Amino acid sequence: MLETFTAEPQTHSILSNLRHRWQFYLAIGLLIGLVLGIPAAQLFGRLGSLLPWSGSGNLVQNGSFEHLDGWNYVVRPGSSAAFNQDNSQQEDGLYSLNINVMLSAPTHAWYIQVLQSNIPLQAGHALELSFYAKGDAGTTVEPLLQQAIDPFAIYFDRTAHLTATWQKYSFTLKPSGSDPKANLVFNLANAPGQIWIDNVTLAATSASVSANAVQIPTTAPTPTATPLPIQAPAGWKLAWHDEFDGSTVDTSKWNVVDVAPGGYYISSLHDGLQAWTPKAVSVQGGILRFTSSQQNVDGHNYASGALTTQGKYSFQYGRVDVRVRVPKGDGMWPAIWTLPVHNTAVGIASYETDILELLGQDPTTAYIAQHSAGYPRSFCTATGVDFSAGFHTFTMEWDPGKIVWLVDGVQHCLITVGVSNVPMYLIMNTYVGGSWPGPPDRTTVFPQYTDFDYVRIYTRSS
Repeated sequence: MLETFTAEPQTHSILSNLRHRWQFYLAIGLLIGLVLGIPAAQLFGRLGSLLPWSGSGNLVQNGSFEHLDGWNYVVRPGSSAAFNQDNSQQEDGLYSLNINVMLSAPTHAWYIQVLQSNIPLQAGHALELSFYAKGDAGTTVEPLLQQAIDPFAIYFDRTAHLTATWQKYSFTLKPSGSDPKANLVFNLANAPGQIWIDNVTLAATSASVSANAVQIPTTAPTPTATPLPIQAPAGWKLAWHDEFDGSTVDTSKWNVVDVAPGGYYISSLHDGLQAWTPKAVSVQGGILRFTSSQQNVDGHNYASGALTTQGKYSFQYGRVDVRVRVPKGDGMWPAIWTLPVHNTAVGIASYETDILELLGQDPTTAYIAQHSAGYPRSFCTATGVDFSAGFHTFTMEWDPGKIVWLVDGVQHCLITVGVSNVPMYLIMNTYVGGSWPGPPDRTTVFPQYTDFDYVRIYTRSS
């Protein structure tokens, strides 16, 4: 069972003799300027970049952490961290913010946060979020823009894997809605270790950008900087992945299901009340989205999206990680599953492995199931978290005769009966209605969204 703890953010009170050192430096600088005869305008121009209000149009206050005001420093029960200014590791200015994560919470990165409130977002206005960061091996920073009140909607959410040298991370986004008091949050509890953050800016950009487009990372201006690789879990190596960083579905990796005449379709997707249409599938802001809507398409009352890797990628044994945020409401049925490449071949058993299934009327229960001809169905559940409220990572580790199922890195299931032993391909879709959930009712609000952050498939490194 997954456990969750909810707490109001508490400001971390850090009072030290360094708190207002920028005023001291300013006074000394002005005095030196007077002695040396440096014009005041020139002196202020040089010092301006060090002050907390620096940065033309920056919506973030004190983004260079020259003091500790303007930010909330949150440590929730089940984690431990210390926050300090560091004048020896700064990227720019006098200080950076150092976070020493002593007790991490890998399944709850939000247990440790640095956040700033009252960030104004305006629908359709493009913004660039950038910051410098570095950290110990395995540490991550998850920047997000989030609604400050219930239901805490997430406008933007990414993960940056840190290196031992300063890197600049740059994101361009265009909010689809307005929020005058959003939170800018850095989630930090994924792994123990030292983290440094500096030069946080959020400002309007004139760059041409589609809604929530992302560019990550932009390396720091140093000849030794290299793009960040995806860090494979211990014992695994990356074999196939899609981070959805483009503007359209990568059709070299995916088939887009389409019930229209001449469209790609597999008979296993016959359930549900929806019509499968490419119009329900979009990629923007580093997110693959299935939009499930109530409309008439080819004689169906609903439309939704589905992708498969049939004929483009298959695997026999390995690890699948899918980070996804599911829909909520009666009749919604998101599914991530695999089928055999040669399902109809003589002498090969029929298998179906469900990495995730969920009923929208109960978004706090996730299911995995193994269906195999000649064997009883095996299934397990994970409960206790509203999986529609944010992104969660569902993992299947498939070895000969064994499937291990994890949610946010925590094992919930071990299946050893009827495990597939043939190559399989991946399917991701969202049914509307169907034999399991039943039809939507009047409480279901449309459109509904299924959002995917990434899909990664690994093989054993040995």
